Amino acid sequence: MPETMPGLIRAEHEGRYRWAAGAVRGKQVLDAGCGVGYGAAMLAEAGASRVVGLDIAAVAVQDAASRTSSVGEFVVGDLERLPFAPCSFDVAVCFEVIEHVNRRELALDELRRILRPEGVLIVSSPNRDVYPPGNPHHVHEYTPSELHGALTKRFRHVTLYRQHQWISSLITDDAGLGTRSSGVEIAASVRKVAGLAAGEEVYTLAVASDGPLPVMRGIAILTDTFDLRWWHDKQRELEALQSSVSWRVTAPLRSAKRRSSSWRVSSSLRSAGRRLSKRSSPKFT
Repeated sequence: MPETMPGLIRAEHEGRYRWAAGAVRGKQVLDAGCGVGYGAAMLAEAGASRVVGLDIAAVAVQDAASRTSSVGEFVVGDLERLPFAPCSFDVAVCFEVIEHVNRRELALDELRRILRPEGVLIVSSPNRDVYPPGNPHHVHEYTPSELHGALTKRFRHVTLYRQHQWISSLITDDAGLGTRSSGVEIAASVRKVAGLAAGEEVYTLAVASDGPLPVMRGIAILTDTFDLRWWHDKQRELEALQSSVSWRVTAPLRSAKRRSSSWRVSSSLRSAGRRLSKRSSPKFT
């Protein structure tokens, strides 16, 4: 669940669903790879007329049904063999799933099959050119050009969007200062003093359809600067650990016992370290 995730990871996950929520009002929606259902709940809250969450993990589906059964239906199913008739949905959302699938081309064909003639697919993938390498559970991470190419084979219209982490400073009133839910919109103007070229984003998102594409409004979800300080401190701890003799001696054992959660932390730290090394170290007070 998002509330159990570190702040930045929670902002990334919730941000995708809050962003997609702008395209689902009055629509019948499939959340393909729904996990425990928090995203399906957001889509239902945004006004979808029907939300079906699908996941290959029966435990996750059971948890989703127990938590959010009032806002959607949840079924066990495989993205490579979706248990739905053709033209069943107006919108299919597929976030942080396609990179886990062995037969990704078949999965995209299936998502196309269950959409109505002008249905919309909203999908994401870590950008292989930027995302920390080595996740043992990722079969194939798309580059932006690969994702665009895979979708243009199946849809007439495709637009890419970019998701990336930024440090921000917000000026707001007391209500905005106290807000803790991504479901509450704060009246603010978003501006930037740093930029990236297309293709340098951590995650690439795409909207595809044979009909007119929905207008997708950008979204920013802010987390506490404690997150930055925590990552900075962990980076220093990791550097000290990796310089030790015990780290080098136990390398084969770590490789054999590697798990996804430990991979994500260490990879994120290495990525943060590379970024920090390019600029002066921040001073925290």
